[in-house]
Amino acid sequence: MTRAMTHVPPAFLQDLANTRNGLQEWDEFVSLCFEVAISELSLLEAGTEDPPPVQPQFFDATAAGEGGTGLIEQPIFWNAFPKSLALSRGRDWAMKEADTLWKLPSEQVQVLMPAGLDLLAQQFLFRPQDEYCEWRVERDAATGKIGRIVFTCESPEYWTALYGGVVRIGRLGRPFTFTGDRGYATDLYRQLTGGNVQVGDLALPDGSYNRFNRWNSSHGIVHLAHIANSIAAEVSLAADGTLLRRRADGSLVTNADELIG
Repeated sequence: MTRAMTHVPPAFLQDLANTRNGLQEWDEFVSLCFEVAISELSLLEAGTEDPPPVQPQFFDATAAGEGGTGLIEQPIFWNAFPKSLALSRGRDWAMKEADTLWKLPSEQVQVLMPAGLDLLAQQFLFRPQDEYCEWRVERDAATGKIGRIVFTCESPEYWTALYGGVVRIGRLGRPFTFTGDRGYATDLYRQLTGGNVQVGDLALPDGSYNRFNRWNSSHGIVHLAHIANSIAAEVSLAADGTLLRRRADGSLVTNADELIG
């Protein structure tokens, strides 16, 4: 298919221009995220009861002959603090717990990691910050006072693209492989963390990128790591949001609170 435009990295970053086929692979990856999300919407539609839902208004804008007119800009109000924590045991507990590291459950290790790797005996740590914004607090060792807080909203797939490895997309885990450049990605890690990062520090046993590496958890922060925080998941959420809902009488649901419920 002839492409009208390409998907560029977030904020138009050019890091991937320094890796072999990096920008092309990123474009292909994001397009695949759209393709998978749309195909999964079709599966959802097939399983719905009468009356049938309206065709979802979701498409890949880079595909020739699609959309591009009638753009409406809508402000989005976003509280980046993890609401799942705040609703659990109250704000005071949540404020402390958000700064801790949690161990990745074994069932999620099996889903995220490449097939054939025995990784269940290893410990993968992540921050319980599931609102597409993660941070790390640095404190003075003697006083315990906060010296710096580092925030990031950068996706884990971006760093897999830089380093090299496999990303799984959608509910069925469709794989996409990035070539990457391990040395270049490691140099960027050193610049961002100020640490003596080695190539092997960022890798799984098979050599592919490890989003839970220590320089992105216990020893620093570079990008999002929580299992819920990914570009593929963002695209799926956007796709799901275009599936119009009907009441029992067949009328469309348009009230925001009713839709959320």
